[in-house]
Amino acid sequence: MQMLSERSLIALDSLPDAYIRLDSDFRCTFLNLAAQLLLGNAREKLVGNTLWDVYPGNDEKALEDGFRRTHADCVAFSADLYEHPRNRHYAITAMPDQGDGILVRCSDITDRTNGSWEQQATILSRLDGIARNLPGFVYQTYASDDGEWGVTFADKRAADIFGIDPEPLAAAFKRFAACIAPEDHGRFMASIRESTRSKKDWEFEGRFITPAGETKYIQGISRARRIGDRTLHDGIILDITHLKHTEQALRDSEELYRHVFEVESDALLLVDRESGQILAANAAAIDLYVYSREQLLSLNRFRLST
Repeated sequence: MQMLSERSLIALDSLPDAYIRLDSDFRCTFLNLAAQLLLGNAREKLVGNTLWDVYPGNDEKALEDGFRRTHADCVAFSADLYEHPRNRHYAITAMPDQGDGILVRCSDITDRTNGSWEQQATILSRLDGIARNLPGFVYQTYASDDGEWGVTFADKRAADIFGIDPEPLAAAFKRFAACIAPEDHGRFMASIRESTRSKKDWEFEGRFITPAGETKYIQGISRARRIGDRTLHDGIILDITHLKHTEQALRDSEELYRHVFEVESDALLLVDRESGQILAANAAAIDLYVYSREQLLSLNRFRLST
């Protein structure tokens, strides 16, 4: 995981789960709003303290050991925590970042732990509805520390969208990979090998040729998590063909605009509304004002009119 940017850290404030970033000495360098509520203090009072200082009620030594392993070995760590004073259950996940620290996520799973079968069925039904309306299919793969690798789940929408029936699962990956366009196949396989080796998240964009011969653009995203001696990848393969076609149409439109702008016989200037800075000038404007293009672009419209 890369070091989180300021924009990413700000975005975490909008999430319901608690996120805490710890440096190499396990001192808090960032807490989102949910984390501040969980720990009962403002960010300013918590930053600079170790997690064990700001959360003295935690008597789970396994968490500290797991966090230290995440920092030392750059592997994700997951555990469940029961907080006795509040009678709440939490799912804890620690992930390394390249800033020599770790990011800890704390999700309240009390309702899932104590909820009725009806509540759980409702949640599953909603998730199924979401999955069925996505332009793609969800899947899960595993990689064991002893080298074993396989697919544990793949949604049937793979057949509807990409023409690949996920059953039998044992051959699903081989059949899907065989449809990656030849020019992208090597990059696809290399990304899979690197994600498996590093036990980290996976992302890929490329072309896919369906069994019927239709070329599609796909985007694959998966998030890694550790369960025992296995790394699980929960992911989704999206059909982004429409997006790619829209992007190409936009590029074509921009190119046409630039051509028309340049060959127009009238003098044209593109000017920033607020600053008055000249952003572009066509050939007719250069002839009219007897400036070079570089000189025109260094001016604003107020200077030009004096």
